[in-house]
Order: sequence, then C-alpha cells, then structure tokens
Amino acid sequence: MPLADRQAQFRDAVEHELAIPLSFNLSSGFSNAARFVEGAFFVGRPNLSNSVPAAAQAWCVLSTIFSTQTIEVHVGLVVREDLEALRQRLQYMAAHSEVEITHSVLGTFLPFSQENNNVSFYLYSDGRLYTTTKQPKNLMDAELAHLLGDGLRVDHLYYSVHPPTLAAKNHPALTGLVQDLRSILDSSRVSELYVWPTQPSLLPSMFHMPRTLSIDEVRHRVEALGGVYTPDILDGFHFGLNFLEDKHFVILTGLSGTGKTSLVRRYAHAVHGLATLNDDDPLFFLCPVRPDWTDPLGLTGHFDVFTNRYIVPDFLRSVITANAYPNCPVFVCLDEMNLARVEYYFSDVLSAMETGLPLRLHSHDVSVQSDLGVPIPPTIPWPSNLFIVGTVNVDETTHTISDKVLDRAQYIDTSETNFHLLFEHLSAESAQLAWSVGRCGALLTQVNTILRPQGMGFGYRVAAEVVRYHAFAVPNQEAEHSTAVIDQQLRQKILVKMKGTERQREMLVALQGALAHYPNSLALVNRMLEDLAEGWFQATR
Repeated sequence: MPLADRQAQFRDAVEHELAIPLSFNLSSGFSNAARFVEGAFFVGRPNLSNSVPAAAQAWCVLSTIFSTQTIEVHVGLVVREDLEALRQRLQYMAAHSEVEITHSVLGTFLPFSQENNNVSFYLYSDGRLYTTTKQPKNLMDAELAHLLGDGLRVDHLYYSVHPPTLAAKNHPALTGLVQDLRSILDSSRVSELYVWPTQPSLLPSMFHMPRTLSIDEVRHRVEALGGVYTPDILDGFHFGLNFLEDKHFVILTGLSGTGKTSLVRRYAHAVHGLATLNDDDPLFFLCPVRPDWTDPLGLTGHFDVFTNRYIVPDFLRSVITANAYPNCPVFVCLDEMNLARVEYYFSDVLSAMETGLPLRLHSHDVSVQSDLGVPIPPTIPWPSNLFIVGTVNVDETTHTISDKVLDRAQYIDTSETNFHLLFEHLSAESAQLAWSVGRCGALLTQVNTILRPQGMGFGYRVAAEVVRYHAFAVPNQEAEHSTAVIDQQLRQKILVKMKGTERQREMLVALQGALAHYPNSLALVNRMLEDLAEGWFQATR
C-alpha cells in the first residue's frame, strides 16, 4: 500500500474519531517529516491557504514520523479551541509578508510568505503550537522569538503505527517517542488510533511449546546465542518450566552478574527459533519490578480517569498476548522481583496461576477501552501458555520471599559459574581477548574460588568486564602494563564490594597470597586485615 493511501486512511480515522467538520492539511515528503529538533517537536511543513474554511469546527495538521527504516508513525495535531486564533495567525503572516526583519547575524530578511506556503509548525514544551514560514535556522534565538506568535492550544494529538505488528509496537524507538510526546502534552491529550488491525509478526518456529524440545536442543540453541551456563542450571531451568502443562513458574536466584535475566531472554529466543539476540521477539516481555509496588496495579494495570483509558503494563500485555496466541509460548521476566514484597503485588496473579481461574483486572461491569486500543474486560482467562520467570538478588535492598510464593515455584540458584566456558567464548571473539584471558583468567578463577565460600564471589558479568577492560587498556599486548591494569581492575570491580567480620579473616589471608604481585590490591587487603582489630572491615570505608 502506498504511503499516500496510509496517510489518507489515518486522516479518515481522525475524522471518524472526532465526528465534527474538520479541515486537514498534510505535511508530505521525507524532508517535511515530523521529528524532534532542539527545543521542540517539528510537526511538519504543510501548504495552507490564507484561512481555515469557515465551516470547519477544528483544524488538523497531518504528518508522518519515520521512526526507523521500517516503522512509520502517523500523527495528527488537532486545534479546536484556538481555531479562530489560527485563522488570525494566518491572516497576520500573510499581511506581514513584505515586512523586513533585521537580525544581528542573519541580516535583513522577509519572515513570512504572502501565500502562507510551507508553514512550519513547532510543538514546544509548553504544549502550544507555534507557526512561521521563512523561519530562521535557530528558532530559540531570543531576537526572533516574536516571529512565532503566541502559540495555539493543541486540543489533541493522535498517532497510529505502521506496520501494525507486535514487534513494531514494542520497538524501543516507538515507546521512547510516545513518552517524549506525552512529556509535552499531558496523557489525556495523546491517543493512539488503531487504523490497521494488529498483525502477528510470528515465525512458524514460535508455534510449539518448549517441552517438545529435547534438552540437548535447548543447550545447543542457548549456547549458540552466547549463553554460558552449567548443565545443572540450564537443565533445571528447562525442566522446571515445563514439567507441568498448565503452570510454568520459576524463580532464579544467585550472585549479581550470573546471567539470570539473560538466561530468560536467551531461553525465550532459543525456544522461538531466533538466531540472534538482536532479533525482535514479540512473545518475550521484560517487566522490571519497582520498590514501591504494594498492590497488583503494576502488573495488572489500572483505569486512568484522566484519559478514560485502562493503562496496560507489560505484564498484562503478556497475558493478553498469551490469550491471543494460545499455541505459542509467551515468556515474561519479572526482573528483580523481590525489590518489593512479592506477596503484596503478586497475590492476584499467583491465585489465578494456581487455580486456573480468570485474573481479575477491574471492578467495572463491562469492558473498558485501553491505551492499546483494545477493550479490557473485568476478568481475563489465565493462559496455560504463559511462562513466568522471576529473578531475585539477596542483599540489603531486597525482601525475603515468603513460603507461599516459594511453594508455588521452582527455585533455582544460578551462583555456580563455569568461567572456563566463559573464557572460551571470549577467546573465540578475537586474538586480543584471547591474550587478555591468558593474562588474567586464571587469577580471576582463583580469586573467585577464595571469595565464594563467604558469599562474596562474582559472576560472569564481572569476569567478562575485567577481561574486556584489560583488552581495551592493553591493546598492543604489552606485558609490562598488564599487571598494573589487572591490579586496577581487582580494586575497581572485585575488592570494592568486600566487607565482613572476624569470620572472613581466613579469606583475607588467602587473598594476601593470591594478590602478592598486585601492590595496590594487596595494600587494600592488608588494610582490611588491620581493620579487623576493630571487629569489622569494609573496602569502601
């Protein structure tokens, strides 16, 4: 379908939504496409006559944002309350088309054109629409601010996404764009129109459950996606998610940096048959848990009285998607799920998952319209094809997980690491990384072996970053600089988190021997040993 046809369909949708006599102007062409510029949102540059038709009760400027090479966002800004002010503005610009303006840098020029050709519209942070024609390059210039007029109230901004696929709607470029628009106009004045029915962007490989895959196939696919996990962890994760046909709930715990969140993502990509982590997966949802969650609203959403829409968070989107595609596995990761008390915000979901009864969403008697453009019923069936994985860290910022939750989940500790396999992956990337692995790999393994029994070990992320830092800091494989760089990383990435009491004395003594050739790190360990005279030590005190 040509772009002009899609723009016409979007225009018809705006007209149908407002159901009043409208006057439209289209900003066409890539050079006139809507986009963010310094200090404002450039709406477009349409051709206008010198006045909006008298019969019109509102005016709308239409434009298209080419968000990526494949995603376009059609936008329409409606001026209704200030319609007469728009007419007066057009008349003013036409009347002053021959009035010269003198600027200290730009010199003398004509600020407006008589026919109001190519009128530029800018939406500023004050939520008002400003107009000019022969605009200067820098609209923020104080000397030229008067050319923009007083601005027009934007009564509403409509947008629609093409192609209407799950991958497009979930694209970070689009979600960031919508957030930016809503930071200019309050949410009650920004709405998505669903001009085209949402189409699935699903591969044939996504239409099978993970229990149909052998464990060998799972291991092969996860490793091909860069996963580094011991067989016990990966096998337990696969079995734990799939041993029941109607309930799939696993909690991953372990040291920070052992790849808990990336395991969920890699597993989902592997099951869905995706070749790389760069491939969009419309059936995978990442839901970071917020510390202030005290009820289910962060998962199941809420009705916003200001927009008259039901706000659908990512978790509810995963439930809706699972219901829409019952033959496809849908994965949702509750990241850092114990930052808030799990039994507070997760109880409704836990009950629906355990009983198979519908999940209660809101107290209205009928369905309500949502910000996704689909009606949200009071309850939604619990889908048996939804796979829930929570990741937890255990530190002073988190809450313990109650027995009620643990009884309903498979709880897997991912702290066991396989640095040998990690270093093989890194060495295969480049000769420089292979050299760095040779210089610091054995030491990292030794230090981790000393720290782990005291709960101070580190995971894949720290080990990989130390190697990559070393490769970057010693690019020419200069052995004389290698020790100093390793010494630096030991202090910056590993020893910095250490703290403890007399119970850790033996650990510090072992570190003295392991770090004898790294003077700065050794000095820090010696200082922590001296601090034990006061009963405790901390690297960052």
